[in-house]
Amino acid sequence: MDEDQVFISANIDTPTSFMDQFKQDDPFNKNWSEIKTYAGLDNNFKRRANRLTEKAEAPENMQGYIDSARAESTGINGAKSKEINPGTVYRNAYGLFDVITPPWNVYELANFYDTSFANHAAIDAKVENVVGLGYDFEVSPSTMLRLESNQDSEQVNRARNRIERAKIEMHQWLESLNNDDSFTTTMTKVYTDMQAIGNGYLEIGRTTRGEIGYIGHIPATTMRVRRLRDGYVQIIGQKVVYFRNFGAKNPNPITADPRPNEIIHFKQYSPLNTFYGVPDIMSAINSLYGDQLASQYNIDYFSNKAVPRYVVTLKGARLSSDAEDKMFRFLQTNLKGQSHRTLYIPLPGDSDNNKVEFKMEPIENGVQEGSFERYRKQNRDDILIAHQVPLSKIGGGDSGGIASALSQDRTFKEQVARKN
Repeated sequence: MDEDQVFISANIDTPTSFMDQFKQDDPFNKNWSEIKTYAGLDNNFKRRANRLTEKAEAPENMQGYIDSARAESTGINGAKSKEINPGTVYRNAYGLFDVITPPWNVYELANFYDTSFANHAAIDAKVENVVGLGYDFEVSPSTMLRLESNQDSEQVNRARNRIERAKIEMHQWLESLNNDDSFTTTMTKVYTDMQAIGNGYLEIGRTTRGEIGYIGHIPATTMRVRRLRDGYVQIIGQKVVYFRNFGAKNPNPITADPRPNEIIHFKQYSPLNTFYGVPDIMSAINSLYGDQLASQYNIDYFSNKAVPRYVVTLKGARLSSDAEDKMFRFLQTNLKGQSHRTLYIPLPGDSDNNKVEFKMEPIENGVQEGSFERYRKQNRDDILIAHQVPLSKIGGGDSGGIASALSQDRTFKEQVARKN
């Protein structure tokens, strides 16, 4: 070993970039060459779509269709709304199936339910307090008035017995409409979708006699609303399904199914969109993003054995190309996840007129363990405020005592659970 050379060892952290691993391709954002191979499409619809895509090559031909992207809400005896609802129309499944693009990325919103602890806990608290406790049938005010005004007690008792038998029959009927899930479980799924994404879809299937024979849940991420409000379209894998509105009798404009099932659409109202609902979490979306980035930062930090980042400076000398390459490769690939590693870098020795200085200065000062603790707590509180869920409802320990927790619980039941 040359006496004029000095060897330095160091542990240095190289941060990894945060990658959004939850981005998914929208099945409706496909071109016609791929969509036409999907199962279930009606042959007449395929021919119309072929003509449309050929004409749509010219922008001036598509403009008229885009300008006509209006939806009409109708009433009785020909009365209808004249409100204009422009929808974003593309030359893909959105345009070909005449469905409206959701205002937000529904797949990203669905993933936030799985990846954000505060969002998940708040949604579950609302679901359990609104639909998770079960359901019951209540006597209407007009029926109660008739019972109370009837002076014949025997007749009133018989009427009450009939009402109780009708309740039992209704319970049994509802529970018989789905062999896999109870009605409460089905509505729990629908309401979870509505809170996480802003939209929930309840599927209604009818028997050959036109009676309701099936009630089930459809994942909200797979559904799109038709621009004309005459139904819904679902794509899963390479299969397309069309659904009517509940109680509607209109023909199927897309698939070959002569008896499509029906949909009851539950949505959280937004003044910016009349086709889809918008979930409560959108008002705290920046807090949700920030919390995930802070969490990822801590994961990166501890996965690197809690070693802070450094700036390496060398003064009065220049490393050889081999030494530079060796240090760079070590810091980029060999250090992460190692408890201790040693790197030897040969440095030129000092001369009479020049002194070689080598420094490693940490970029981060202070304690790094559990970084952003206050910031993450504020994000959690922002998410809970957006959902109107008190901390005590999700098992938080700093809710301000028993009296405060009871008061928050009453407020939550009256202002949040009851109105839903």
